[in-house]
Amino acid sequence: MITLGSGGFPQLDFERAECTFCSACADACPEDLFLAPSLAPWPYLLSVADTCLASLAVECRSCADACEQRAIQFQPGQIAPP
Repeated sequence: MITLGSGGFPQLDFERAECTFCSACADACPEDLFLAPSLAPWPYLLSVADTCLASLAVECRSCADACEQRAIQFQPGQIAPP
């Protein structure tokens, strides 16, 4: 989420919400700082195998535990069966 930081400058507040790649910041910024919205933000693709325990409705968080950057997080709730 974009909020006003010190001095009235915009800042990203990842505690309130993640980036959704809506490109509102690029649209509002007069500088040529951003990649075109048609370009992928990074060269990685997600791949979830059929053997993923969470997709089989089995409570598992091993991918989050293994992620040093803590980029994978789970919200409390129920897992819907496939």
